Amino acid sequence: MADADFEICPFRPEWEPEVLALLAPLWGGDAAARAAYHRWKYPGSPWAPAPLGIVARAAGRVVGFRGYFAQPFAVPGLGERVVLVPGDTCVDPAHRRAGLSIRMGHAARAAYEAASPLLLNLSATPAALPGYQELGFRPLAAKHPVVRATPLGTVRYLLSVLRRRDAGPTPPEGRAGTAGLEASATLPVAAWTAIRVPDTGRIRLARDARWLGWRYANPRGRYRFYLLRDGDGGRPVAAAAIGCSAEGPRGHLLDLVGESAAREREIVAAIVGRREFAVLSIAHFAAEPRPWLAGLGFRDHHAIRALERHRTGEVPVLVRLTAAAAADADFLLGGLDVRRPASWDLTPIASDAV
Repeated sequence: MADADFEICPFRPEWEPEVLALLAPLWGGDAAARAAYHRWKYPGSPWAPAPLGIVARAAGRVVGFRGYFAQPFAVPGLGERVVLVPGDTCVDPAHRRAGLSIRMGHAARAAYEAASPLLLNLSATPAALPGYQELGFRPLAAKHPVVRATPLGTVRYLLSVLRRRDAGPTPPEGRAGTAGLEASATLPVAAWTAIRVPDTGRIRLARDARWLGWRYANPRGRYRFYLLRDGDGGRPVAAAAIGCSAEGPRGHLLDLVGESAAREREIVAAIVGRREFAVLSIAHFAAEPRPWLAGLGFRDHHAIRALERHRTGEVPVLVRLTAAAAADADFLLGGLDVRRPASWDLTPIASDAV
């Protein structure tokens, strides 16, 4: 089909059934689960002025979709700014290699220029990277996952990957741990927002009660929350969110806040001490991970890390302005150059993929 045979336009609610059918191979699950996830992720974001998605239509039906995930970031000196995270992209197999993904990407940039100054991608794949480069994205920061695993956990995880099945159930709650550490499957919103997080002078997620309540309501998420208090019953001083899987059992540290680096180390050490996760990983988006992680047994050179790098590859965090053309001064937000890793405090929960 010629380019003129496709209509590229913003998503409209009446097209939701067609979009969900198109996304079925990507998302799996039943129709009700896909609908709940879509409504949380795109129309449900409090920072989306409207459902953020671009569709491609041909012969009166939807044949392509690109979704955009709106999240609030706090910019020093400027307050809150919405950053758009490219989310799910799917094209009908009959219309692939027609350039629809790129065309939808260009249309999204133009449509959302007034809604957000930036596009930020933390979950691009090696296969998708050339397309993002064509859309003008540039590398922002490399990903530096570090892994801590027991010997048995390593073996079980590797076997589960080779056999393509779960390694076993996640252990139940109730393990003993450090005094002042609380673990729960329910997010302690009030306690989390009470933590006196220091101002780093960098761009970071605006983790207020509204964001916490929405972000961790992801119907596909499997989260575990930890809160560290200053002694039993004391004030909250650190918090962490871990995404859980059954592989190992496996945990991914998605978010971490604390009154200081010492408090961050304290809560991670307490989580490690509970021995809930046979494999625990932490991803960093800077040149060097937190220096105290090595002392807790986290390693960059690990068999699990090598296997995952081989299986899925590693693509850096990508960024671009929504403006069509930009001078160097346009990359400054609150005096911070958004092209520099040192301008950001990024954590994996900023991604749409967790």
